[in-house]
Amino acid sequence: MEEKLSVGFALIGCGLMGDRHAQVLSSITNARIISAYDLDESRGKNFSEKYKCQYSSEIEDAINREDVDAVLIASPSYLHAEQAMNAGKLEKHVLIEKPLATEIESCKSLIQFFEDKELNLSVVSQKRFHPDVQSLKLALEQNLLGEIFLFEVSINYHRDDHYFEEAPWRSSGHESGGGVLMNQGIHYLDLLLWMLGPYKKISGFTKTVRPDYREEDLAVGIVELVNGTLGVMTASTVTYPNSPEQLSLYGTLGSCTIVEGKGIVDWSHKDGIKQPEFKNDLEIPKEIPSKLFSMYRNHSDFVESILCSKETKVPVRESMAVVQFVKDFYEVSS
Repeated sequence: MEEKLSVGFALIGCGLMGDRHAQVLSSITNARIISAYDLDESRGKNFSEKYKCQYSSEIEDAINREDVDAVLIASPSYLHAEQAMNAGKLEKHVLIEKPLATEIESCKSLIQFFEDKELNLSVVSQKRFHPDVQSLKLALEQNLLGEIFLFEVSINYHRDDHYFEEAPWRSSGHESGGGVLMNQGIHYLDLLLWMLGPYKKISGFTKTVRPDYREEDLAVGIVELVNGTLGVMTASTVTYPNSPEQLSLYGTLGSCTIVEGKGIVDWSHKDGIKQPEFKNDLEIPKEIPSKLFSMYRNHSDFVESILCSKETKVPVRESMAVVQFVKDFYEVSS
């Protein structure tokens, strides 16, 4: 069998996130954007012209090609499960913009199907690939902070009316899967569970502050993890001005705080031990802006997983666990 040297992608969804994914994929040496599909034909054609790929007016035509090996789904959340399943049935690997799906049963069905087919299925989780996040993960694996007994996570955005008007599905719980927790909070909740392990108990409150908004735009919670760690979390899309996400961990030997866009802003250790250095040898092309560096690492890992027939660094069951967390939070706060 001839060795595969590159991965051909069909990109589904040509909006803001689709464009970011395409910018990254088109810069990866062993990845190619072959085709694209979007419900908005004009947007899809402009996208295809920009990235020199074939626009298809039917989603199956974009996917069902011999030169397409994988599908990147950047469509509205409510379409993820159906589109991913259709791609899997056509024997394609799939990378999905978060969340995996809006319902747990859909997540389970997708995972089982792709495992049976021995196809790669993964969720874009680029925040895991930031060097400082990797450094903190390494510190935890080496037990440098001792026993973690407390965490604080804040995900406090400001989203104006235009954000919801340009994509009305974002304000629909049915189409997006929820409000701030499912749409904005899910990335840092993923980091939390990835670093510290599964949760045992959740309690919390949700509230809608924005007039005429149908879902929660404010959530406050207390969480107990299986390992006994306690934590507090806040998430919002109505705090002004926009605040970067922040995660703080407190252990018996020290503490660490990570801020989105800045990395580790505070590292304190009782014995003066410095944070471990994480070395990433992946060279990022000059045309990629710094805000997409972590996404470039994420997508490169997915491409490599296909070419080398190995698992990605973002196991899909971990992505389902975050969706379950959000669903459980909604249940206890209702």
